Amino acid sequence: MGRYTMIKIVGEGSFGRVWKALDNQSATSDIVAIKQIKKSCSSWEDCLELPEVKTLNQFKNTPNIVRLRNVIKEHDVLYLITQIIEGQDRPFFRAEIRGWSRQILQALTQMHRPGGYFHRDLKPDNLLVTKDGNIKIADFDQAQEIESQSPCSDYVTMRWYRAPEVLLKSFSYNSAVDMWAMGAIMAELYSFRPLFPGSNPEDQLYRICSVIGSPTLESWPEGVQLANACNIKFPRVPVVHAYGLSKMIPSASCEAIDLIKSLCSWDPKKRPTAMEALQHPFFAPKKQAAALPRPQIVSAL
Repeated sequence: MGRYTMIKIVGEGSFGRVWKALDNQSATSDIVAIKQIKKSCSSWEDCLELPEVKTLNQFKNTPNIVRLRNVIKEHDVLYLITQIIEGQDRPFFRAEIRGWSRQILQALTQMHRPGGYFHRDLKPDNLLVTKDGNIKIADFDQAQEIESQSPCSDYVTMRWYRAPEVLLKSFSYNSAVDMWAMGAIMAELYSFRPLFPGSNPEDQLYRICSVIGSPTLESWPEGVQLANACNIKFPRVPVVHAYGLSKMIPSASCEAIDLIKSLCSWDPKKRPTAMEALQHPFFAPKKQAAALPRPQIVSAL
């Protein structure tokens, strides 16, 4: 680690700590991000098997995923050296929501291919905006292989972006959880506030029901079975009595509402894949929209 000069801490959490640092051995004295992984690695093989390392290695040339530059193990501590994303505050155009959504979905299309990974922690804090207005997905410590046979953890993703099947403790969910999170993020970009800001898992399910209506045996039989197994009863909120996405995010176009509705479907089988979502009419060329104040939900290091 002697080649790097730590400048300041820019992030800290259960995963470890992130520094902004200077690469003293690069020809142009590059500024990088250094993430210290809290989990101890006794061998190099163990380090390379960590989901975040495997994911970043596999997708290091994918445009809308933060790029891994180096992996260093020192005294059983693992450090991931990545590009640093330094954004800038500026007004943004409503049309940029479409561009940002397209970039995220393009990255998810690559990630969700056979042999790939699903993120499992997609949320605004893990979407970094570059100075030229592009999106980079970061923080893959919760990533899981698409074809993994291991049971999935029921505690992933910040609660507000957690798919219903995860809230109901399913252990066999898949990449559709990223698509649910994508729908919630799109809605938040329009409204500047979370779509489903639940205070606990039960409240989270109630808030989802209040917006899109409660699931039934006909609309999502697996979900009703999961709820019964957890001794959870959905509130009786018919779709016609729900608040509705159009009322919640009136600034969104009809096409945007339709895409968000499909992404935030109770049944994961009814959510579009990332590739299917990119074919939605929402991504057809539009006229430039008026400038809006920059939202505070997308963080940039």
